[in-house]
Amino acid sequence: MLKDRPLSILEAVVRDFINTGVPVSSKRLFQDHGFEIKPATIRAELNQLTESGFLSQPHTSGGRIPTDKAYRLFAEHFVATPNPNFTFPALENWLRSKMNKFIDEVSEELRILSVGYNPRQQEVYKSGLDDLVGSLDFENKKDIFEVVSDFEMIDERVNSILNYLDNRPKVFIGKSPITKSQNLSVVAGRYKRGEDPLILIAIGPKRMDYEKVIQLFKALNNDDE
Repeated sequence: MLKDRPLSILEAVVRDFINTGVPVSSKRLFQDHGFEIKPATIRAELNQLTESGFLSQPHTSGGRIPTDKAYRLFAEHFVATPNPNFTFPALENWLRSKMNKFIDEVSEELRILSVGYNPRQQEVYKSGLDDLVGSLDFENKKDIFEVVSDFEMIDERVNSILNYLDNRPKVFIGKSPITKSQNLSVVAGRYKRGEDPLILIAIGPKRMDYEKVIQLFKALNNDDE
């Protein structure tokens, strides 16, 4: 586990990159995040985080971007840290809303692809493909094809995620049981809506807002209890 200072710097890099999509430099960290250390010390920490596999540097003189390893650590940190003050408009009536209405609201609020699955009735509802595609920085047509293919295959693959779920949101960075694209991240959870089970799945870019997504999933667990 990382020590406090490099962990704080890594968290700042991930947050910054999620918000902007721009590689993060030591100068920007020094100016924007109030670290009480010199830019040279921040650069040294960034170099160490890069050597440890948490960051990559697309260009030698450019900023850093998070790797899958960094996103995974960032997401796991928030899985373990629920926010009691988190609010989400759809939470109030989620147990009484029809599944398709609730999934639409989740997709609209989080701006990602949302999937609801009732294993008992073998019912799948999906919403937000346009939000997912609009949030991705595609490098070539193959990336687009993989995401669209994943969307089309969700109904057939969704059962395969059941064995991975317990009472905590499960985060997949890159490939998951229901997606093959390396450009996607998946958050999934298991819930009860009255007598019916519900598998809720959020699919977004690797730089999705993990904090907001995971806090929603945690709040659903709390509400269900």
